Amino acid sequence: MTLLKEPLVNGLIKNLLAVISSARSPEVMMNSLGLLKKVVESERSVHEVIADNHSLVSSAFKKVLLSKNDIHQITVVQCLTHLVMVEQRLNQRTFIESLLSADIAEFLFESLATTNDILLSSIFCCLLVLTDSHEFFQECHAVYGIDSVVRATNHAIKLKNKDILCQGLDLMKKMLERQPTNISLINSSSLLRAMSSLLSSCLRHSQISIVCCAAGVLQELLRKDHLKSPVDFSALEVPLKAIMETWKDLRPLSSLARTKTSRSSTASLTKEDNQNKRYEENKKCLAVGLAVMNSALKLCILCQKDPTSNTSLFRAPNLQLAEEETMDVDQFIQFLLKLLDSSCIPHVMVNYRHLDDANSKFCSHQDNCDVREHVDSFLLNLCQHLLSDDDKTCLPRMQSALKDISCPAYNICGFMREQSSVFNLSSSILDLQSTCLAFMYLAAVYGDPLVNDNEVFESLHFYLSSPNCLVRDLDPTSLKHLMYLYADCYSNASLGEQTPSSLIHVLEKTDASAIYSDHPSVIKWAYSANDVPQNIRRGFFVQWLRNIPSVSTPRENADEECYMINTECGSGGGIDEGRVTDLDSNRSKDECCGFASRLFTNTIPQLDNPASKTLLVEDILYGIMDGDEALLSRCLSLIKASIKATGTDSSSDTARLLQERLPQVVQEMCLKDLIQTTAEMKISAILKLVMEINLRALDSICPVDLKLVYHVSNLLTKSTSTTDTKLVILNFLHCLLFATVHHQDTSVLSVVLSNKPLLQLLENLLKDSDPLDYQTLGSEHLQCSTLSLLATLLQFQHQHQMKGCVPVAVDVNWLINSISTHKPSFQRYAALKFWTAIFETKFATSSLIQLSEGSRRQELLQNHDINLDIKTDHLRLLVIHLQNLIMMDSGSESLSAVACYTALLEYVHNKDQLQGEMLLKQPWNAALLSILLQIQSSSFISPTVVQLYNMVTNTS
Repeated sequence: MTLLKEPLVNGLIKNLLAVISSARSPEVMMNSLGLLKKVVESERSVHEVIADNHSLVSSAFKKVLLSKNDIHQITVVQCLTHLVMVEQRLNQRTFIESLLSADIAEFLFESLATTNDILLSSIFCCLLVLTDSHEFFQECHAVYGIDSVVRATNHAIKLKNKDILCQGLDLMKKMLERQPTNISLINSSSLLRAMSSLLSSCLRHSQISIVCCAAGVLQELLRKDHLKSPVDFSALEVPLKAIMETWKDLRPLSSLARTKTSRSSTASLTKEDNQNKRYEENKKCLAVGLAVMNSALKLCILCQKDPTSNTSLFRAPNLQLAEEETMDVDQFIQFLLKLLDSSCIPHVMVNYRHLDDANSKFCSHQDNCDVREHVDSFLLNLCQHLLSDDDKTCLPRMQSALKDISCPAYNICGFMREQSSVFNLSSSILDLQSTCLAFMYLAAVYGDPLVNDNEVFESLHFYLSSPNCLVRDLDPTSLKHLMYLYADCYSNASLGEQTPSSLIHVLEKTDASAIYSDHPSVIKWAYSANDVPQNIRRGFFVQWLRNIPSVSTPRENADEECYMINTECGSGGGIDEGRVTDLDSNRSKDECCGFASRLFTNTIPQLDNPASKTLLVEDILYGIMDGDEALLSRCLSLIKASIKATGTDSSSDTARLLQERLPQVVQEMCLKDLIQTTAEMKISAILKLVMEINLRALDSICPVDLKLVYHVSNLLTKSTSTTDTKLVILNFLHCLLFATVHHQDTSVLSVVLSNKPLLQLLENLLKDSDPLDYQTLGSEHLQCSTLSLLATLLQFQHQHQMKGCVPVAVDVNWLINSISTHKPSFQRYAALKFWTAIFETKFATSSLIQLSEGSRRQELLQNHDINLDIKTDHLRLLVIHLQNLIMMDSGSESLSAVACYTALLEYVHNKDQLQGEMLLKQPWNAALLSILLQIQSSSFISPTVVQLYNMVTNTS
């Protein structure tokens, strides 16, 4: 061919192109293409073709590319590739421009839809050569063909041909890399997801070379100008996970480092070459993976400036997110940070000595000012985010001291052991030590301590015990950090060291609210260390209480169960919930109420010294006596938590202390010259707790101080006492009577029966003459409590043959009306109990109660009532009301009515046998018993029902 002259070659090429353009026979086409391929092997001939036959070449090649013959297409693509390469080698652009203007690239993209691996490889090579031309991207050929390239590369995975797959990935990378920034390449979410799926598959490939090629494509894909706003971050999440998963399967580079073996063995040389090859591949994979993460972080920075990347800005308030909704930029940043923390950073730390880029930036012995500044800035921003608003006063000191801290984390305690004379620093030693305290504090609070507790405690103890200690110069925030670290180490390590006097001296002069941190360790230290002064201990205790939001004031409902929400105290790893409480000012009510329960279920059992528990109880009582209403509420919540924690275990130290001291506190408050409403409220709340403790521990009640009975009775008789106070005292006396008589102790009963003002008050409380006084809220409850107390006094008085100093007059008409069906159930129940006590004591002459009619006492008996202590008319009304209540079938109230009815029938029968038999033989008794037996449970029948049944059947 080289022997042909130039005019002949030029004519031959024109004729070949004309034959190719018009040939119909496959044989002619095949021979023509073969001859053309031989011609283009000569640079001179190719140059002639380029110079004179641009349009003819384009039309001939496009015709062949449109054909379905793979061999013809392969030949044309190879010729085209050779022609373009020669054009580029000659630094000419005319032929390439004419080809791209004739849209030859689009024909190549369409030809990618083939299953022939040779044709696919040839087209990839041709497009790779064309992408070196600037016109390829100016004419937007990349935008047109990116879909075809993705599909063809996806098909190349199935061909299991490593070279073709690498060619496809290289073409994608080059198109993404050279695409102009003003022309978006990925214009649809479907294309982005298709690329994400393709790259994820390639990044999980067993061949590291494929992984590296795919990672290069992903690095270019993460350019902001390629992606449509808002960016579909969820599509980018999958390939990023895939590359980190591939990293997990890589062996550490240290195990693949180059080794020198003996040259005498061919097998050893081969093994060495393979190992070195794997080393280079793994190293490249790690390096390109770091580049991908760098691109992802840069994308986040750019997207933060784009309002459309944060979809929450345009979402309606309280709108529920759809499951298919993509993540926004903030969520993507969180994902990247987790990926860095879980996979990227650990692998880099293992292999950083072999990664040239990482080693030169972060591990060189020469100071890198930019890196240090960024690290210091990151630490400062992190502390600013983690510290509470009150603790941020230490940030200026930290900013000046950070540049002088260049030691490993485990050596940070060394700064607390040194004095200022040792350092030659730009910042003061005080700023340096304050910064170290802040770092150790945050690390301990968030469950990631820099050093162990023993080392921290030793360094702090040395610091506080040194003659040149600077603790007096620490600001409140640093002192707070120091106090927490010392207390936490002391509590966790169960150390018995003497608290340094320098710390005690500073604490005594500092307001507890400025240095207190809301952590259980501080409270435990305050009560475990023997040398903590009372004012410091109580100051911390009061601050601890004030950090627990009140659930309910005692005036509203002091004995609500919501005081004691049971919460689990986990002891697992991670962030200690009890340690970060003071960093979160928006704690939920459930979390805060749990601290009251935790004090007695977690903190007190760890106080081995009984004296510490005594101090704790005394401080709680101090808060009740001298604190305001909010502090009282919190103290009461603690006591209720202790009652719930100890249950019926009266032998526990806490239960015993409370049982002894609470009544004493009531007496101390009653002895004050002036009892105000707040004091009455406190006394009422404490009496409720005393009642609850006594009811839980009936078998081990403490000896009752009769002065307490006198004082509360005196408070009850005061005209200034509120209805709530009177109600609580009445219930307290009732509970105390039961508890003492249960132990055969009648001293309380004797004191009450001999207290004339108290008995007169009980009489006045039951009067119903002034409707304005007794229709107010709480008056009915007060009357019911009075009736219950009088019924109990009447029973115990008759049982122990004791007398009251004055009788208590009760209006019989009001008493009968109290058991009518239109009255509240609690009033009926109290009246039933009262009538039952009267009939059981049979209107004894020594009775405490005297029934009356109207406002004055009078003789009730008439001629026809000569054998009874009550009028027949009143008796008839009682029978009617009791039968109605029994028929109501209201559970315990019906049984109380049965008991009262039984006592009435027995009383009448004993007093007047004839009238009693008449009542027992009434026909309605049989119907009443039948209904009672039907409503009673099949497995249990009340003894009162059995007694009534026997009485009726024996007289029938």
